[in-house]
Amino acid sequence: MEIKVVRPHKLIRNRTEALAYFRSRSDYYNRKAKLYECQGDNCGRMLPESEIVDDHIDNDRTNNKRTNHQPLCKSCNTHNHGKTDEQMKKIIKRRRRQSDLTFNKSSDMSPQITINRAAEEPFKKWVVEQVRIYGSISWIDLVDAGSEYVTQNHISLSQPTADRYLRKLTSFIGPLIAIGVGNSRQVELRDKSKEASDSSSGPS
Repeated sequence: MEIKVVRPHKLIRNRTEALAYFRSRSDYYNRKAKLYECQGDNCGRMLPESEIVDDHIDNDRTNNKRTNHQPLCKSCNTHNHGKTDEQMKKIIKRRRRQSDLTFNKSSDMSPQITINRAAEEPFKKWVVEQVRIYGSISWIDLVDAGSEYVTQNHISLSQPTADRYLRKLTSFIGPLIAIGVGNSRQVELRDKSKEASDSSSGPS
C-alpha cells in the first residue's frame, strides 16, 4: 500500500521571504514597473518595495502560511487597529473574498474595478431606500452612514468613494436631487412625474 506524503504549507519567516512571495504573484506585483499593489480595501495603489508592509490577512502574526500574507500600504495597514473581534471576522472574510478575485479577461475588468462595483451597488440601493423612507437626508449623513453600512455588511467603502457615488446618484439623470450647498445640502427623491407635468404645462 502506497503511503501518501502530505507536504506542510510553505511558511514565510521574514520580510525578505514575504517580498519574494509577493513578486511571484502577478496580482501582487508588476514586474515591468517593479511596483507592488496594495491589497487594502478599495485601495490598489502601486508602491515601491520601501513603502510596502507585509500584512497578515487574519491579523495573527503567528500564522505564517504563505496564503496568509499580502502587501499593504502603511495607511491600509493601520485600518484594523481598535476593531472588535466581530468586526475583524467581517474584515477577514472580506479580504479573503477580495484575494480570490482574479482578472476577468472576458470583460477586461481588473480586480479593483470588480471590488468597486461590489461596493457601489449596495450603497446606491441603501441610499435610495433611506431617502424614500425619510424624505430628506443631509448629504454628510448619507455619506457617513452609507459608507459604514456597506463596510459592515458588504465590502469596505471609504467616505470619499461614497461621496463620489452620491454625486452620481444626484446627477441630472440620477434618481435623487441635492438641494443647497456643501455637506449640509439635503438629498431628496427626484419627482420625475412632477417635473414632467411642470415642463409640459410651460410658463403661465
